[in-house]
Amino acid sequence: RIRRGIASDSLRAPRSPSMSEVPVALDFVAGSVSGAMSVVVGQPFDTVKVRLQTDCKGLYNGAVECAMKLVGTEGWPSLFRGVLSPVLTTSLVNAIVFSSHAGYVRHVTQGKRQATASEQFLGGSLGGLFQCAVLTPTDVVKCRMQADGRYRNSLDVIRSTLRQDGLAGLYRGNVITLIREVPAYGVYFWTYDGMKASFQKLGNLGEWPSSFLAGGISGSFTWAIVYPVDVIKSLVQTAPRGEDTRIAVLTARIFQQRGWSYFFRGFGTACLRAFPVNAVIFPVYELTLKVLLAASSRPSPSPAAVPPEDAAGVVDFADQRVL
Repeated sequence: RIRRGIASDSLRAPRSPSMSEVPVALDFVAGSVSGAMSVVVGQPFDTVKVRLQTDCKGLYNGAVECAMKLVGTEGWPSLFRGVLSPVLTTSLVNAIVFSSHAGYVRHVTQGKRQATASEQFLGGSLGGLFQCAVLTPTDVVKCRMQADGRYRNSLDVIRSTLRQDGLAGLYRGNVITLIREVPAYGVYFWTYDGMKASFQKLGNLGEWPSSFLAGGISGSFTWAIVYPVDVIKSLVQTAPRGEDTRIAVLTARIFQQRGWSYFFRGFGTACLRAFPVNAVIFPVYELTLKVLLAASSRPSPSPAAVPPEDAAGVVDFADQRVL
């Protein structure tokens, strides 16, 4: 049973003060569902991006040519190479990020006020920090699958990496991943929260259009900022065994051999991919959270469970209106 005041606040954003008592477990599940959905949307774009980033031989002149060659020589399933690893783990990564961010914001606001921009940034950065323990090995497996067609599946990459380099091999590039993820997620949540509020206030947009647009724009904006770091990360994680992968050394070598423009190879593809992926993440997260809240707040099946005098406080989450 949800009172009218709580219901109206909850429809604005899942991190509002009225949601301060939401169990972290629900954030975790909602983040997991939205993460899995985002992988399905973004995997073909991500495969092309990684191929362009790791193409030191100049095989591709752009994203379209890269995609066409991949489909022509390896078939359309090649665009989804390595998808098993992120489907299984991106759910966990997204769950960690969203539950960490929501937990921090609720803690500092105590459910009494809206979070400030700096609190949104810190909450996102904490989420980015915590999820790197899962993200780094996931990215190692995914990037190697996407960059090297010799691997049969994700398990083949894991076995090969463990055999050659041990567990440390799965955490290659952990430092550069941290450098990318911690500030990126801070910017991500900060810009999303601000833009969604602006769209609803100034643009007079509804809940879902605002969430869709703010998510897509914040995702593309964040990728634009950290993209050169992502290029370095992909090179570190796919470098041949024995090659010097220290960040400063690798960066200097690529700059000398390829020039500064190489750090933006696949930039357009990454930003194009970021919009639909992140436009999906937030609405799916918020919708899933509301469904979970409705289910957890649902009274017993008996018609008498909801007294007539309280009927006006029950929320229909399907059409987002107070009955």
